[in-house]
Amino acid sequence: MSVPAESSMVISSIPINNYTPSIFNTQNNNIMPNIYIPNVCTSHSHSELHNTQCLKSEVIECANEMSNELSKENLINNQHLYPRRIYYSTVNKQINELLEENTPFSKKLKEAVDVIDEAYERYGVFGFSFNGGKDCTVLLHLLSAGLYKYAVKHPELISPNEDLPKIPTVYIMNSYPFPEIDEYIDQANKLYDLDLITISEPMKEALKIFLEQRNSLRAISVGVRRTDPYSEHLQPFTPTDKDWPDFMRVLPIINWDYDDVWTFLLRLNVPYCSLYEQGYTSLGGTNNTIKNPALKIECDGDEEKYEPAYKLKDGSLERLGRIRKSSTPSPIR
Repeated sequence: MSVPAESSMVISSIPINNYTPSIFNTQNNNIMPNIYIPNVCTSHSHSELHNTQCLKSEVIECANEMSNELSKENLINNQHLYPRRIYYSTVNKQINELLEENTPFSKKLKEAVDVIDEAYERYGVFGFSFNGGKDCTVLLHLLSAGLYKYAVKHPELISPNEDLPKIPTVYIMNSYPFPEIDEYIDQANKLYDLDLITISEPMKEALKIFLEQRNSLRAISVGVRRTDPYSEHLQPFTPTDKDWPDFMRVLPIINWDYDDVWTFLLRLNVPYCSLYEQGYTSLGGTNNTIKNPALKIECDGDEEKYEPAYKLKDGSLERLGRIRKSSTPSPIR
């Protein structure tokens, strides 16, 4: 992927670094080492998630979209009670700014947003399968904005005087997990304030458990793309395969490619797992994932160095770091 020069790359006017919702604040102001926040202005240097106050302009803008004056006053005076509504509204504004651009990517983004909007209309609040990878990270950001829009559109279902419902989320833990992925998911959970369930079972059993514990769910969104194994024929709305737990798979970014994913993450400064800064481009378990050889930097001595994932020039080499293929296709992938 070719990354635009810093002087020419346009960044959303509200970078995520400038606003951290109260749910992410910690008393001891710990550094979160396995979240990476891209920042083009500092050459993608590693940034801390600082404890910051919500920007007053963002609270007011969110309040202006509420349905009545009482709601606006409640939101402005009691913003700590509405962390998801405020944060998700900020994410929604960022995405809307990208949608206004007339580019091939903005058209793909609109397609993804339309799928999510349709899914909320069909199913109400639906589930999300989160594995800590780049595609799921994109999807989580999109889902948060979609939930905010759904709430604004349907005050009869989600009261303007309440915070947004949490996104029902399942993390199916790999048998050979990277510690960085587990820590990143914990940090993302705090940032987006998810209704997160972690399950250490084979995928089919894990999905069954998730749906039993969240028995109102009829759909689960997954960060699958058409270039993933066994995914070339999937559609944005695809039921699960026979003999698997029954639900609708919602696949908003099915038509995105590798460059699209990194365009989104970098343009919006979305925090992502630090493994992508170390040369990994596709994450599985520690038993079947290595740094992508295509990103290896030629250097003197025995030390091996790799460029970050977004520097991969040929997206078709994304899975070059995956050393073992699954023999059985998964219904959510």
